[in-house]
Amino acid sequence: MAIDYAEMMAKGQYQAVLEESEGKTKPNDLFYRIAALLALNRGKEAMTLCLRYRESLYQANPLLTLKTNFELRFALGEFDEAYADAEIFANYPYVSQEVEEYLRSLSLRIRSAERASLRPSVSSPEEVEAKLLHPKDPYEALSYLANFQDADTLCHASTLSKVLATSPSNLVKTYALLLLSKAKYGEGVTFSKNGKTYHLIPKDLIPPYEEVAYRQFLSRLDRQLKDPSLSSVAHDLANNYCFELFPEPFLREKNDETLYLWVFESLAHDYLRSPWNEEKEALLLGLSYDEAKKRKAQVETVLNQAERLKV
Repeated sequence: MAIDYAEMMAKGQYQAVLEESEGKTKPNDLFYRIAALLALNRGKEAMTLCLRYRESLYQANPLLTLKTNFELRFALGEFDEAYADAEIFANYPYVSQEVEEYLRSLSLRIRSAERASLRPSVSSPEEVEAKLLHPKDPYEALSYLANFQDADTLCHASTLSKVLATSPSNLVKTYALLLLSKAKYGEGVTFSKNGKTYHLIPKDLIPPYEEVAYRQFLSRLDRQLKDPSLSSVAHDLANNYCFELFPEPFLREKNDETLYLWVFESLAHDYLRSPWNEEKEALLLGLSYDEAKKRKAQVETVLNQAERLKV
């Protein structure tokens, strides 16, 4: 009788799955063994097993192997390794369009996972100041910033102002500014980002994803892009670009909405390598193709220069 791993997993019988799959190397046994190890917080063992049999697992079920590999990397906080894995998988033979689309969206998935990874809670004022002003790396600083509530932000506002002025990381400075803005901090701050120096009051800023114009833009993007994969990639690209620009506004003029609609649809097609007549689409939107190409190049430059976390 075949072992019903799915039922055992559904009942939380993870140890039983490990016992039944011990020493077995068929892909089905391995996939469930890896899942059971992860459920038991034995992620390192699961990752080791995944890497050992990665090629045979990929041959049996490419998409599940990709999802398993990167879920493990994200759970372990191994983002540099995830980027390296993405390059390895990119050189594997073509399997299907679905797999290709997943592979092309990996850089965005990894970057999103970096920002959404598990973070420790806010500690004492002394420790927070030490971690924020003298972190071992940007990730440590972001780990503290990401768990701040408004009360924490106002309590540590002077430290966050120093972070804005001294941190070499644009990611850290942007998160610090977002926190101060959301907490309606009313004192002036000074900092530099992307070659510009800013003197502003955080409470006067609108966080990038809360701008009415930006939300309207995303709604229009959804209406324009019917394909879920294309829409998802375009959304991620737009969110990353908006984050990198902050505190600069995303849309400066009314025509920018149509221009960016074309830009992010074009970039999404590039990521997924799907056919699209960008010149024709620009003209249909009433845009100058030359102007559209220039704006696309500007956006690509910002995205390509975006800081990566090194953990």
